[in-house]
Amino acid sequence: MNGKEKTMTDVLNMTRLQLKPSDLKIALGACFKARKPVMVVSSPGVGKTSIGHQATIETGFKWLVCNPALEDPTEPGGFPWFKPEEKHARKFLFGQLWKAVNATEPTTLWIEDFGGAAEATQKAYMQWIEAREVDGQRLSDFVTSGLATNERGQKSGVSGVLETIKGRITILYLKSDLENFCANLFQRGKTEYGLTDDAMLAGAFHLKNHPDRLNAFEPTADMTNSPTERNWTNGFAHICHGLPPHIETALVAGRVGAGDAASFMATVDLLRKQKAFSIDAILMDPNKAPIPEGTSAQWVVAKGLAARIDESNLHLALNYLERYEKANLGEFAAVCMQDATRRCPRITQTMTYIERLVPGPIGRLISGKV
Repeated sequence: MNGKEKTMTDVLNMTRLQLKPSDLKIALGACFKARKPVMVVSSPGVGKTSIGHQATIETGFKWLVCNPALEDPTEPGGFPWFKPEEKHARKFLFGQLWKAVNATEPTTLWIEDFGGAAEATQKAYMQWIEAREVDGQRLSDFVTSGLATNERGQKSGVSGVLETIKGRITILYLKSDLENFCANLFQRGKTEYGLTDDAMLAGAFHLKNHPDRLNAFEPTADMTNSPTERNWTNGFAHICHGLPPHIETALVAGRVGAGDAASFMATVDLLRKQKAFSIDAILMDPNKAPIPEGTSAQWVVAKGLAARIDESNLHLALNYLERYEKANLGEFAAVCMQDATRRCPRITQTMTYIERLVPGPIGRLISGKV
């Protein structure tokens, strides 16, 4: 990216109210419930579709995805045909839009990579987004539309979105946020991304120490990648399989570029030599598991533990966190429990929480009584 492009991006960001992922999810949920069409804009790889899907699930909606960048105008408009028993031709809808017209449950119709669609295809979708009807076929009242697009000028095939469409939707801008990224990484790393504890902790630890590298996306015609949330998450997966270090480095470099891969693998090598941080080990033996040195490592372990706490292991986690508090790391312990209760509110109903945490030193820190 040249200096002029960077300056233009900076100016655009200064004139927009950008939302971090957790705030965007709340905003999307509100739009979905109100049946108001909304479009999310960001650079590639920040998590637009993932956040849209999370908002849909948490709102209790079903999820349908269309890809207009791969379609011609016939697909959203319907294929004209006739039946012998009818006197006129009519349009027959394709898969996802047919489902949206016939939906009987609250549903998000997520229109992916909309800015990459041809103008004629965008015009066809405009009628579904605003009028909610095409050629006598009406979008179900259960359905709301969400759109996602990358920015222009980022070599992602985006030519823009028609003004007649922009004027009919709410446009929201997504920004990167390290705190949100790490929380999502620990919450979904194992189940959705196939990551190990070691990979998640190494990734969070590295980015905590290099926050400017979380998203350093740089569009280029060269066959290289640069750091984005999506690329980091996929890069972390390459250190989970016990491969030789030089192969791991090459694989990670294929996601985030050679310089960032070398820096990350230096962090991985350091942690492996120290045999540092294992959430499984902490929960197996919280009374003997080591307390990490350095604020970055202490923060990462607290975040990682928060993503694993539930009713079955709260007492074990508190054994460890009380050691944090005694080591003058009470703020990290309090943040850990606040994150855990947001993720798993059920733990606040347990006797361990009520009788042990609330009246204890960590509970007093959370309530501000210390």
